[in-house]
Amino acid sequence: MSDVIATDTEALEVDSSILEFYELHIGTGTNNVLYFHPGKDLDGSDANKDITFDGEVYVAMPILMEGVEKKSDGAMAKPTLTIANVESIIKNSSDFKTRMDVTSGDDAWDASFEGQDINTDNFTIDSLVGSRVVRRKTFEKYTGNATVYEFPKETYIID
Repeated sequence: MSDVIATDTEALEVDSSILEFYELHIGTGTNNVLYFHPGKDLDGSDANKDITFDGEVYVAMPILMEGVEKKSDGAMAKPTLTIANVESIIKNSSDFKTRMDVTSGDDAWDASFEGQDINTDNFTIDSLVGSRVVRRKTFEKYTGNATVYEFPKETYIID
């Protein structure tokens, strides 16, 4: 955690809300990541805004992660990640479908699972097994900064 985030967290009054961002690394590949955030209302005008953070555009999407615990003893927590209508969001004319349909150039989608390419035509919930979810958190006031200030990243594996 950066000194800037630590200082903000320890202040008597926190002047900015915490935002969560998610990176879904589907299967294996070098260009296989979808970026999204829960779509919370940031400025009172529109709850479904895409947000740019750390050079990536995070698409607003209904998502909820529950059961995240940090402890030093006992069994590890098994958080649950709920994404509303995940198959239809990726298969319809969404930003994710557009991202997954790029087949050439530097931005070509190259995700695969058990030797099979994953694209919008054959994506299923089972395609997510073994994929990584990275949760990133920062204060809203740092989303427009050139320098990235954030809490430590949390990585989970979907089973």
